[in-house]
Amino acid sequence: MTDTDPPTPRRGRWGRRLARAGLGLAIVMLVVVAWPPSRVTLQTVALIPSILQMGPQPLALAPEPTHRVVLYTAPDGERLPADLWLPATASAERPVGAVVFVSGINSKGRAHPALAQLAEAMSRAGAAAYIPELPRFFHDQVDASEVGRIVAAFEDLAARPEIDRDRIGIMGVSVGGSLSLIAAADPAIADQLAWVGAFGAYADAGDLATMVLSRQYELDGEVVSWEPRLLVRQVSFRLVIDQVPDEADRDALRAAYKAYNDEGIHPFPVVEVELRTEAGRAAQAIVATDSLAESQAAVAAAPEGMRDVLDGISPLSHLDEIHARVYLMHDTGDHHIPFVASRQMAAVLAEAGVDVRLGEFRLFDHVQPDTTDLGVALPELWKLFWYLRDVAAETL
Repeated sequence: MTDTDPPTPRRGRWGRRLARAGLGLAIVMLVVVAWPPSRVTLQTVALIPSILQMGPQPLALAPEPTHRVVLYTAPDGERLPADLWLPATASAERPVGAVVFVSGINSKGRAHPALAQLAEAMSRAGAAAYIPELPRFFHDQVDASEVGRIVAAFEDLAARPEIDRDRIGIMGVSVGGSLSLIAAADPAIADQLAWVGAFGAYADAGDLATMVLSRQYELDGEVVSWEPRLLVRQVSFRLVIDQVPDEADRDALRAAYKAYNDEGIHPFPVVEVELRTEAGRAAQAIVATDSLAESQAAVAAAPEGMRDVLDGISPLSHLDEIHARVYLMHDTGDHHIPFVASRQMAAVLAEAGVDVRLGEFRLFDHVQPDTTDLGVALPELWKLFWYLRDVAAETL
C-alpha cells in the first residue's frame, strides 16, 4: 500500500550488466516489431526504461522540460504545493495533454525520486505532469479528504493555458490509485476527465483490511494464504482502529495491540480489552483473527457509521459514477494489495458499462520495478508495451 522503495535484491556486477543489456535489446525489438512506428509507439518505447528505472534512458536526449513548484487550493482553503513539469514546446498556442500523478503512502510525498523521474520522462515525451502534495499520506493515513485534494489538483491543472483540457488523465498508485478512482467519480470533474488509471489499488477498504490482517484472500472460490508486507499490515490496523468514534476505545485497542503491530506479529491474538462501544468491539473482531471469513463477518456486522466511513474510501462504492475510460494495472505477485482487487473492480466497471482495461504483470514489487529476473521480465515487457501504448495515446 505504499510506493516507498522496497529492498532491492543484491546482484553481482555481471548480473546488472546482463539485465541492462537484456532490457536494451528488448526495447530495440519493440521498435522493430511494433509496426508502424507511429509517434505514440516510439514515445511509449522511450518511456519504458524510465518507468522500469533501468537501462538506457533515450528520453534524456529530448529537450529539457520546465519544472516549477506551484500552489493549488484544497477544498478547505489550504494552499498546498504541487510539482508541475511542462514540455519545452508547451504554450498557450500549443497546449499539451497532461497527467496528474497521485502517489501512494510514503514518507517523501511528492518528492519521492521515482515520481520525479517519471514526471520528467513524461514531460520529455510531450505531456505535462502534475504531482500534488497529499498531506495525509505522510502520516500513513487513508483519508477521504485526499479525494477532494485530487479533484482540486485536477482543476488547477486544467485551468492552466498550456494544458489541453480534453487530454487530461489521473494516474494513481497503490492507495493513491484507489482514491484517484473515487476522485474520477466526483461530479465536479467526472465529465472533464479523459481517463483515470490505478496501479496496485484496493477495491474495498474493509475487504483490504480483512485480507491483510487475516493473511488470506479469495481467488476463484478458493481461500489463498499470503504474506503482506509489514507496512501494509500496520496501515490496515490503523485504518480499522481509526474508524472507532470513541476515543477511549481507540486508545485501549492501540495500547493492547501496539507491541504486536510494531513488530508485525500477525495474526493478532485475542487480547482482553475493556471496550465500551459496539464499534470498538467490531474493530477488535476485524483485526484479531486468523480467518478471512471471521474478519469479513465482523466487517459486515460493524455499526452503520463505521461501514459508511469505509465505503467513503472504497472505489467499489463509486465505480458506477465514473464516466472516463479506466486503466487498471496490478502485479500478480503483489505483497501489499492482492491483485484480485483489480480483477473485482474491472468486472464491476464492465458490468456498469464503463470502458475499462485491466493489465496484469510480473514486472513489479507492488508498484516498484522488479526486473532482476530477465526470464520473467522480457515476455512481460511485451505486454506492458501494448498496455502503456494505449494509455499514452490518451495524452501524448
